[in-house]
Amino acid sequence: MRLQLMRSILKMLVRQS
Repeated sequence: MRLQLMRSILKMLVRQS
């Protein structure tokens, strides 16, 4: 699994929130 990718997506989602 790509943890870095997931982290990037999470960061983007948090930013949108």
